[in-house]
Amino acid sequence: MGAQIDLPKGFVPYCFGIHGQIYHWIGPLHPEPDQQAQFGQIYILDSSLALEERMGRVANERCDEIIMSKLGDIMNRISPYTAAYKMMYDAEQEEVDRAKREKRTPSPIRMIFDTDHAIQDRRRYRLAIRSIFSVIHNAGKLFKQYIVDAYVKTEKNRLAFHRQNQKSLKLKLDEFIDDMFKNHTLGRTIPNAFVIEFQQHGLPHCHMLMILVNEDKPKDENFINCIVSSEII
Repeated sequence: MGAQIDLPKGFVPYCFGIHGQIYHWIGPLHPEPDQQAQFGQIYILDSSLALEERMGRVANERCDEIIMSKLGDIMNRISPYTAAYKMMYDAEQEEVDRAKREKRTPSPIRMIFDTDHAIQDRRRYRLAIRSIFSVIHNAGKLFKQYIVDAYVKTEKNRLAFHRQNQKSLKLKLDEFIDDMFKNHTLGRTIPNAFVIEFQQHGLPHCHMLMILVNEDKPKDENFINCIVSSEII
């Protein structure tokens, strides 16, 4: 995970905080000449070479080779990212061959993962408190980093929604203003004012002030219950 990390200074309780945009860096498709292949770089290798790379790492020296081979086969079979890396490697080779024929330098190849936002967000399930032992709730500092990571990605999606739906949101706001000040949905107003704000810790929102004429002001709790509601989602 990449971000501008802001850790507390001095003798204070640990608090993980970040500034700016969060991003996840997957690195290049090939390792440096003096380094071993790791993470996604292993997926472009065939099964035998991938197993050799995994078993050649010091951290895996006590792992069972048969189990490691089966895990690799499972990843190749069910993971869409494994297939994406193999496709990227094929695209890279095609670009290298094309550049040789055209006598030019190969163009850089990049891969972007477009996730399906229709799938239910599993982070809410992972953060739920259970009666059984929860690994994530006992992860200490990593648990705090996970929460910050999940929150920032959620906030990023919300900002993206507002950025991509400006016209429809502005239309809804204009309709609401007309209902309040022209159609007098809640009653006739004397003065009124509103302002749209954008604060660093939240999304764009509208503050609205209305003063109703005495005849239309709420007189009891029953009338207030008809126009004010709250909902937990």
